[in-house]
Amino acid sequence: MRSSASFLFLFVSGAAGAEVDRAAVERLPVLARVEAKGPTQLVLRGELSSAQRAQAVERARAVVEDVGRRFLAQAEPKRPVDVCLFDSARAYRHFSDTVMGERPSELGFYQPASRVVVVNLEAGPRNMSHELVHPLVHDDFPLVPSWLSEGLGSLYGGSDVTPRGVRFFVNYRNREVQAAISAGALPTVAELSAVRTEQVYGGQAMLWYGFSRAVLLFLESKGELSGFYAAARSGVPLSRALGDRLDDASLRRFASRAKPGERVVPERRPRGPGVSR
Repeated sequence: MRSSASFLFLFVSGAAGAEVDRAAVERLPVLARVEAKGPTQLVLRGELSSAQRAQAVERARAVVEDVGRRFLAQAEPKRPVDVCLFDSARAYRHFSDTVMGERPSELGFYQPASRVVVVNLEAGPRNMSHELVHPLVHDDFPLVPSWLSEGLGSLYGGSDVTPRGVRFFVNYRNREVQAAISAGALPTVAELSAVRTEQVYGGQAMLWYGFSRAVLLFLESKGELSGFYAAARSGVPLSRALGDRLDDASLRRFASRAKPGERVVPERRPRGPGVSR
């Protein structure tokens, strides 16, 4: 699942053959245990300062609550995932190389076979937000397509934690989408619904990440993101689940007009007679 630009991504690692030193993972101090609404318990680990620990735990709890509220089905028992946090790129690289047996990204990754997340906090706290989404969603929706998993991770990787929950904003990934629109090379929504894992992580990975994120941002703007996820998880064909909620022309208009840093807020739907909130 490596690509020539893999250092730019945070993703789900496919290296099932990597040998993980479990004892080294478990030697990292436990910072907190954070449970999701779904079947996952995140065990935050690392050697962080008090301030870094407080910031990481606060953000993790906010992301877990938000993902649970939007997407996850209630489930028991909880299965642990170790989340190994490092305050320097040097420590992150050393751990990835010597303990995890791979370093597919310079920012962070999730290795499902070992149920371990590794995050480089030196590159920013939002990296952790991205990676936490992967185990939460994969445990809730084992057949989640790669583009949807990475799109959701990218949403939370470009988000702010607010008193009203996590809010997503337009980030650098939309540049790839706008460039593809200008060149007449943007994939269609139907093509996204059928894209293969090797394409998502292949030579055009930056475009697929950006396109996936743009589609999910559009759905969020229409108040349809949670409904789309629920439909996809229930087995509704992706082409139908997407086609019922957006079309190519509307998506292109949305992505073309989106401005860097712009926060995306769901539309308020008018109340009809006899409709209560």
